[in-house]
Amino acid sequence: MIETVVTTNSPLLRRAAESIALHERHSVNLLEISRSGVWLTQGLRDTKRNAGDVIVLQGPLDILPERLSDGSWFPQWRRLPS
Repeated sequence: MIETVVTTNSPLLRRAAESIALHERHSVNLLEISRSGVWLTQGLRDTKRNAGDVIVLQGPLDILPERLSDGSWFPQWRRLPS
């Protein structure tokens, strides 16, 4: 799992996970969104991301950094303990 922040130039900005097929295209699951300090865990497929949202993603750790290496996705991220 990794934690990252949605930036103003992220392809996720103002888009729902379903609209970009996050799981289908990238084998990544969106687990949580923190918006203004409140963790959202329900309805994530349809929730549009805002700049500054902290998101938790789950995916294969051997390829997750590679999938996120394009700086426009997430220029800064960190792995979370399992």
